[in-house]
Amino acid sequence: AVLVLSQTSLKMWKGIYIILFCVGMLTVVQSEVSRRGEVSKKKTEFVSLKPDVVYDSTNYDFKTDTLCIYCYGGEARALWKFFTTATIRINIQTEDFQLYDGDNFTVVLKNFETAENAWFNMMPWKQTVVQIHPFTSSCIGVATDYEHETRLLVKRIDFKRIFQFAGGLLLFLYSGQIGHNAIFYYSVGTSVGVLAAGLILVFILSRMFPRKPIAYTILIGGSSITLYILQLLYNNMLSLIKRFHFYIIGYLSIASIISFCLIYRYQPMTHPRSLQLVTWSMQALGLVFMLSSSCFREASLAVIILVVTIHNIPAQWTRRLKNLWYVKFPPKRRFLSEEEYYEQGVRETARSLKDLQRYCASPECPSWKIIRKIKDPKRFAEFVSGASHLNDEEILDHELFSPLHDRYEDPKMDGKACYYNDSDELTDSLLTDDEDNS
Repeated sequence: AVLVLSQTSLKMWKGIYIILFCVGMLTVVQSEVSRRGEVSKKKTEFVSLKPDVVYDSTNYDFKTDTLCIYCYGGEARALWKFFTTATIRINIQTEDFQLYDGDNFTVVLKNFETAENAWFNMMPWKQTVVQIHPFTSSCIGVATDYEHETRLLVKRIDFKRIFQFAGGLLLFLYSGQIGHNAIFYYSVGTSVGVLAAGLILVFILSRMFPRKPIAYTILIGGSSITLYILQLLYNNMLSLIKRFHFYIIGYLSIASIISFCLIYRYQPMTHPRSLQLVTWSMQALGLVFMLSSSCFREASLAVIILVVTIHNIPAQWTRRLKNLWYVKFPPKRRFLSEEEYYEQGVRETARSLKDLQRYCASPECPSWKIIRKIKDPKRFAEFVSGASHLNDEEILDHELFSPLHDRYEDPKMDGKACYYNDSDELTDSLLTDDEDNS
């Protein structure tokens, strides 16, 4: 008796499901038939757009059953328009409107009729800012019963596209360094973990539904309701975030902590092939950024080919090209003047002496072996301690027979030579200038 009762209840529930599904389909059919009757009554209005001109729908025989189609013919392609963008802005005070795009008036009208006559209207979308191609013909159809204003904005240089191109180029060039960075690995892993947590939740919820044909039928029949709910959530995203920000922050925090712990447990990737795959993926992403940064696809593709070619040129070829360039076009050599020659000699001598003093004072210097070979160990010790490497007699002999003796005489000394050693003001000033330049 219990078995017969359970079978009877199961058949009853199946019958109820079938009746509800049939009622829903009949309702959809009735609404589609009535909507198709309204499509044939729609009128169209064509407007040719010009940059920075506001077009009011009331000035073009606006009616409640009119489909307004706005078209832009585009501009001629040029390299200086590499970062040019075109945008159509629609100022409307309601969300009761639909947009249809196409290359010309006929395509937009065809898309409108196709979308309106379809069982499931998936083509229209609601946006008040529409990005169009600045170099080709583009049209936008606005189906609404309300007044609206339309404006075409053409930016000759879009800085967002410049930043996008620069970011893609840097990502392509430095993908190897970024891919080997642990911070990048943890950041990407945590982000993927946050998204994966949502997918796991959806999978768990899907396991709760019965796996029977009648359940799949109801699921397919309710797909339109699901799409409506998703669209409603997307349109009210900001309000949902403001209202449930505490739960959203909690979910992101918990999912991020769990993902970070898992990554910390299993450590970043170390296999060379895995790292190479990450590098290639980042390079491909950088090329996609560069390609999508410009509406001039031919020019952006040429730039990408040039960048990839230069990046993959072997280092040996680059060195050979540099050598050939220097052979064919050697740089001009400028000879030093006598004053520059003297200053350079003082500077380099003083620097070398200081390097020698540091080396002799370091533990790497075999001081005892050096002391056994030199004639005056005391003078060597004084030199290591910071004293001059020349005595007064040696300085006098050098300056008296120097070819620049006449150029460096001190007038206050009545024709006597002005002597400079490694501790004098000239040497110190030259070393200071050299350190500042370096």
